[in-house]
Amino acid sequence: MLDPKWLSQQVAACGQIDRNEIVDARQRGFVAIVNNRPDGEGGPTQPDATSNKALAGQHGLSYHHLPLATVQDLTPELIDQMADALANADGTVLVHCKTGGRSALLWALVQVRHHGRKIEDVLNDTEKAGFELGGTRPLLEKFAAA
Repeated sequence: MLDPKWLSQQVAACGQIDRNEIVDARQRGFVAIVNNRPDGEGGPTQPDATSNKALAGQHGLSYHHLPLATVQDLTPELIDQMADALANADGTVLVHCKTGGRSALLWALVQVRHHGRKIEDVLNDTEKAGFELGGTRPLLEKFAAA
């Protein structure tokens, strides 16, 4: 069952979603999905981005595959792509990875890099949503200044 944790009024994060949860996301009013999980990360039973994108499209959802395997893979370009996906959505967006943590981190990076928000405020928002990202402060500082 889909269990989104709201990072803001526009963006909610969750763990891996399946085909039924894509349909559920649309029924709950989401207009876009951002998948931050690399294909195959969870083994052969993990839904692949291509099939999920097709299903999302059938239900009127835009779908973006912006995989992030580890924080070492973070780039300004990935953060910019995430910012574009969120900014271009005309409504609420569901972001996901295995547990929602990397998606919450990418959202936080967009907030400090593109919206100039204070790191402390962004960390408070992620914590309220159920994601403890305090250990990522150096990353947030690095990409806020980039």
